[in-house]
Formats: sequence, C-alpha cells, structure tokens
Amino acid sequence: MNVLNNLFSLYNNTEEDNIYHIAIKDLLKHFEEVENCTIYDLAEICSVSKSTIGRLIQKLGYSNLSEFRRDIKLIHQKYTYFNRILPIEMLQSDEIIVSSYIENMRNILSDLEKNIDIAELSKIVDAMHEAEVVKFYPGGKVFAEIALQINLTMDNKETLALSRYAEQLEDVKTLNSSCVVFITGFDMPSSVDMMPIFKEAHERGARIVLLTDTSLSQYNKYSEFAIVLTGIQTMMRSYGSFMHLDILSELYRRKYIDNK
Repeated sequence: MNVLNNLFSLYNNTEEDNIYHIAIKDLLKHFEEVENCTIYDLAEICSVSKSTIGRLIQKLGYSNLSEFRRDIKLIHQKYTYFNRILPIEMLQSDEIIVSSYIENMRNILSDLEKNIDIAELSKIVDAMHEAEVVKFYPGGKVFAEIALQINLTMDNKETLALSRYAEQLEDVKTLNSSCVVFITGFDMPSSVDMMPIFKEAHERGARIVLLTDTSLSQYNKYSEFAIVLTGIQTMMRSYGSFMHLDILSELYRRKYIDNK
C-alpha cells in the first residue's frame, strides 16, 4: 500500500458530496504540485480549510504534512517501481503484454501448487474458529475477503475488513486475545510501514496472520502464522493472497459449516 492507494481507497469509498472526496478530487488534479505545497497551498487548491487538510492527512495515516509530502515525492521520483503489474521488460509490445500476463498467471498457480502450506492453513482455520472476532487489514481494496467473511458469519463470528491505513491504525486499538487479524505486510520500499499496527496488535494479544512477500519479513516476530507469497515483485504477486483466502474459506466451510 502507498499514498496513492490510500488516496483512492478513501476517494472511492466516500460520497461525492463528502468534504474529503471533494478535497481529494482537487488534490489529484494537482498531484504534480503537491510535494512542494504548504498546508495553505493545499487548502487553496482543494477549496477547503487548513484544518480539513490536516484531518485528511491524518485519515491517510500520516502524522503531519511533511510525511505526506515525502511519500508524494517518492511516488514522483520512483513511479517506475509503483503500480507495476508486469516487469518493464515484458512491455515491449501489445502482444507481449498479453502473453506475459498469461504466463505470469501460470507461474503464480505453479508457485501456489508447489509452495502452499496446507498444515499452516489448517492451523489458521482452527484459530479463526476459536476466535470471537476475525478482522482483515489488507493492503488494498477489500473484496477477496468477502467469501471467507460470509463463512465466518455463518459460524457466528464477528468479522470486519478495513482497507484504509488510518482506519487500521484506529481499529487495531480494539483488538484483544479473542481476535484473529490478517495483516498484509510487504517489505518492499514502496510499502507503507505497517510496524505500528503489528506492534499494537501483538501487544494487545491478538493472533496475527501475516501475508508477506518474504520468509525473512521484519513482521515475523509479531505474527503467529505467516502466508508467504512468491513470484516476481509486482502487483500480480498479491493474487496469491486472494487464492490463499479462497482456499482458507473452503477449508473453513468444509470443517466447521458443512458438517454441522
């Protein structure tokens, strides 16, 4: 997750007349200017008050304007590394894009077949069944979790998925030892630092399921379970997490719902 993910997540999930929706719409129109703007400049660009800009920055998960502008600057300087679905060497022609995308999907499926840890997934299923609350803090838009959430609801579990970093920072304060929480924590330089969320969840006794891109993740020490995604470092790697959630959903249904 990066600053653009956070911006679009809030923008797409608020009504058109919401003040933050309006502010982000204008901010995105002037995105190239933002890294050098003062809070007064942003208030003028977005036609809102300085205090509204301050609250917006906090909603996006930043403590202050300097942190927000730093990540905007990083996007501008390093955009070639962001939002990449295919490696740049696979973009030489339209035909290659199509064939490379299909080949990448084959590789994801092959990696899943070779590396999936069914014993670990079975332990996660049991942990969810033992829990009262199961939450999801994904690194992007919420949709892959819904099938699993439906099965959890049919087993009388409280469940919630929150995609925005600021919401996750607030919600993590409600966790306790009766909760299982799935947290996406990639160690890529372009990713938001999830350490405050992992530390808080761990301190509150929640059972953490880490979805990560490396077996050497900095978040391992806070997590009881880990799902490690393999493959090239692009957005397509996250498809593996969707597949894992689908498999968890079917495992949960078979063990705790269908046999009731």
